[in-house]
This record gives sequence, structure tokens and C-alpha cells, in this order.
Amino acid sequence: MLGKIYTIDNVEVKGKTLLVRIDLNSSIGEDGKIQLNSRFLSHGKTIVELAKKGAKVVAICHQGRPGDSEFRSLREHAALLSQATGIDVHFLQDIFGPASLDKIKNLAEGEVLLLENLRLLSEEMLERSSTDAAKSLHVQKLSSCVDLFVNDAFSVAHRSQASIVGFNALLPSVAGRVMQCELNAVERLLQRQNGAVFLLGGVKFKEVLDLAEAVCKNGKAKKILFTGACALLFLKAKGLALGEPTEIKLEKLDANNYIRRAKVLLEGYPDVIATPVDVAVDQDTKRKEYPTVDLPVNYPILDIGMKTISKYCQLITGAETVFAKGAPGNFEKREFSHSTRELCTALANSKAFTVLGGGSLLTAFEAFKLDKAKISHVSLSGGALLEALAGKSLPGVEALEKHQL
Repeated sequence: MLGKIYTIDNVEVKGKTLLVRIDLNSSIGEDGKIQLNSRFLSHGKTIVELAKKGAKVVAICHQGRPGDSEFRSLREHAALLSQATGIDVHFLQDIFGPASLDKIKNLAEGEVLLLENLRLLSEEMLERSSTDAAKSLHVQKLSSCVDLFVNDAFSVAHRSQASIVGFNALLPSVAGRVMQCELNAVERLLQRQNGAVFLLGGVKFKEVLDLAEAVCKNGKAKKILFTGACALLFLKAKGLALGEPTEIKLEKLDANNYIRRAKVLLEGYPDVIATPVDVAVDQDTKRKEYPTVDLPVNYPILDIGMKTISKYCQLITGAETVFAKGAPGNFEKREFSHSTRELCTALANSKAFTVLGGGSLLTAFEAFKLDKAKISHVSLSGGALLEALAGKSLPGVEALEKHQL
């Protein structure tokens, strides 16, 4: 995959103006602020390298979606990126207006500029081909005053939005360090999938099922261990009644639309699919465990039980390759953090080639102060990683392959 793509090693960047697509999209803390996280630190390394080589760096990214609570300006991101890089990152509350274009044209070597949230632009939200996306006004305007496009945002490479695929049609394009590392990890994982153990949770049912179906059909998976909302989906697919609080939760997540696909996997690959044998519920604010054969219970299921945790940890310990995505339990609540803590510890202590998916599992790993250096690769990606491992083409990667130097 990466063999077909040029990276920043293949170009001379000194004195050139680079448009660098990064992904700093982050969850909002209880204090209403964004915290310095792995995305800032990882993309920051790409930016520092380019700046030290004498490039003029123009960074673009997004935060949230229009209409949701996490949609906001990137002013706060610029401050955090400055903290991560040690460079005074300039910020403009503009994307392609006269102020931005003038600032870009007057950047000095080593300077870094972050433009405003791309998703303020309606054209950015459209899914289109590279050729059509290149017609977007912001792509046209920004392309006119930069020399090179650097895509460092693997985590949104499964989108065919303008900032991911549009600039490639107008500019020489290369992969940044984060994109390079992610593609290398995907390649290694695809090569080592035989006999792999997959630990899959979270609420992205479609992406998780796409991956599970792919690795079951190609015979790559030794075991798929379902946790979190995905485990509840499969328990329901087995015909188990879970109890009203949990059923309501699944209904809100549109789980019923995926029950049939889960049933097909259970019936076709019973030796591969593993589901919990016990669960933990919030019974009057206390953890109470029930075997799944005793369901339903009229309390919300918030974690897998200790017998399931022990079984899953043994399978992880004995594996040669492990891919993990999605926190197994509601780890923010101490009583329901058991599975997340134990399984993350098993991953950290495993001698296997391990890939940790981004998002909640990465947050949990950091919350428990586990050593990320023990993990073979920690991904910043969610959906894009799942789609790549399922064998799907990623528009952002395809655009890099087609439109290079």
C-alpha cells in the first residue's frame, strides 16, 4: 500500500509553502475545553520536521460537525498545537479569504499557520470524486498559493471530502509522517492477520461488522472478542432479552438494523465469534454481575463480567497478533472499568504484534497510565482503520496514489 505513495522523504521542502491536512478533531472535556492529546503530539512531529527543514507550513483540519455540540472554532487547537510543537502557531479565523491568502503568501521559512475549521464550509462536507472536489472554491483558492499538498490525516482518509481528495488533483501530493506510520501498520497487520485475535467494541456497528465479516470470510481471524455495545448487539442476535434499560440504549444506537448481519456471523462462524458469558450491571449504583443465561435484568448493562474478562485475557495472552478497537466497558465509572483496565493491561503485557485503535480505547489506555510504548502501533484512527483492515479502498489513500509528484 505505502510502496505506491511518495512521502515527505521524496521532496525538498525548504522555501516551499506546504498545505498540510491534519486531524485534530477531539472530544470536549467536562470543563468545556479540549485537552492536549495524541493527535496534537503526533501531527506536531510532522509539522516540526517540516518547519525545521525550512518549509512554510499551512495546516488545515476540522472539529466536529455543523449542528453538534463539538463543532467549534480552531483557535483553541492552535494554542494546543503551539504547546505540542514548541512553535508559535499562528491562527486566522478565516480559510480562503483575503486575510488568509495574504498571510500564506507572506509566511517566512519555518512559520506555521492554522486556518479555521474546514467544516464551516458547506462544500467541504460533500462526498465527491477528486476531480469534482478540486472544483470547490476553497480548494481552488488555497491551491493557488501553495506548492505542495501533504496529507497526514489517515483518520479521515475514508472520506472523499474536498480537503482529503480535492487538493491532490491540483498539487503535487505526498504523505506525512502520521499517514506513513498508519499505512505501514495496516500493511503489517494485513500480512500477519492469519490466526489474529480481534477485540472489537464501540458503537460503530457497520464498520465493526464489515471488518468481522471480512476477516471471517478470508479465514484470517482466530477469534473475534466482542465487547461494549457490539457485545450487546451479538447477545441480542443470539435471541437473548437484555432488559428494558439496555434495549432502549441499543434502540437509540439503531442496533436493530444490524441484528441480521450479526446472526449470520454467529451461525456461520460459531468457533470464531466470542460473546460474553457474563455481564455487569449498574444495580442501584453498585456493580452486580449476572451470567448471560440469567438475562434479562432491569438494570443497564455497563460492562462484561469477570469470567468473560478472564477468558478474553487468556486469548490475548496466547495470540501472535492482536487488533483492539473500542473500550470494553464504561471505564469512566470506576465500578465498570474492570474489563477495560484488565484487557488494556493484557494488551500492554502481550508479546504479540499489537495494534491499538484510536478513540475511547486510547483514552482508556492513557487514563490507566499504561505504557503505550509496549503496543506495536497506536493508531489515531477509527473508521478509516477498520475499513482498511476490511480490505476497502480509502479515497484519501487512492488520491495520494493517483496524484503524486
